[in-house]
Amino acid sequence: FPRELVAFGSQLYFVANDGVNGFELWSINDLGEESSLTRISNLLDKKRSSSPEELTIAGDSLYFTANDGKKNRKLYQFNDNLSEPKAVENSGLNPRNLSEVDGQLFYSAESDEGRELWSVTGSTAERVQDINSGSGSSSPDNFTTITRKIKGEKQKILYFTADDGKRGIEVWSKNLKKDGTPAKRVTDLEAGPISSDPRSLLNSDQRLFFTAQGKGLGRELWTLGPAIEGPNGSAGSARSQTSIEENTKFVYTFELDDGSAARWSINGGADADLFKIQKK
Repeated sequence: FPRELVAFGSQLYFVANDGVNGFELWSINDLGEESSLTRISNLLDKKRSSSPEELTIAGDSLYFTANDGKKNRKLYQFNDNLSEPKAVENSGLNPRNLSEVDGQLFYSAESDEGRELWSVTGSTAERVQDINSGSGSSSPDNFTTITRKIKGEKQKILYFTADDGKRGIEVWSKNLKKDGTPAKRVTDLEAGPISSDPRSLLNSDQRLFFTAQGKGLGRELWTLGPAIEGPNGSAGSARSQTSIEENTKFVYTFELDDGSAARWSINGGADADLFKIQKK
């Protein structure tokens, strides 16, 4: 029952059961006459399966989760410098949703602060942020990245879904170029703690698409654009409306949360020439 096939270097790695050692990590270098089939490790003895899952390449290492024999799963690392897979220290319990981003591994894992966002560079793991503060779990999932031009500089943004315990499961983002910058929620399609439950986050030509439930529309296809807050206090609307008393001066600044450039115009109207758009 071979499964979890992944190419890494000149080897094909996979999980299989040889009928003796349970489900473990194996590799084969090619399918020719000199092919070499090798069991990489036997993490649990007595015919028990460690059952490696989510084989993921990040940097120069192969990462996966496996049963530790104590009803938990741990994160393991394997590369040319290791004779066998090694558990990544201080990487949380029961890691899930392993995702590679520019050689760095992101995933969710459990600790005293619940299931939160973690990352690994090489063999060093750290909890990135306690999004659902306290012992609650934000349960990050659906990781993807987009490169965006912010204030003239290209920056890689990590998008994922999470629940901060206040607004339900929504789309979040983290700027990977700015160390220490916390992740922030970028959507709230359902008011209050109700989840819009975004799924299938996808980068298509550096634009984010996903499915979600919101605004009484059922589950539909959504995308992200600049978050623009207008006089009506809502974000992302195609138009805004406000009332201004006669003989008064009203100034409102429209702001884009990603710092990108925008074009504004007054779209007609009898009093269009009485209004001005001032650029900063």
